[in-house]
Amino acid sequence: MITQIGFLRKGDVFRFEGDIYKVGHLLESTNGYVSCIDVNTGKKKRLHIDVDVEIEQAN
Repeated sequence: MITQIGFLRKGDVFRFEGDIYKVGHLLESTNGYVSCIDVNTGKKKRLHIDVDVEIEQAN
């Protein structure tokens, strides 16, 4: 399922630029930023996403 970044919830797993991430939390005050964990490496990342993303697993 493809969705806008604003509809993601904590725990959702999504694909962005070929990598798979799990949502930590949305940083609403900084429009478009998401705190997430790279599923492959386990590293925390802060991504700026301004396009729709494909949800792999909804929480």
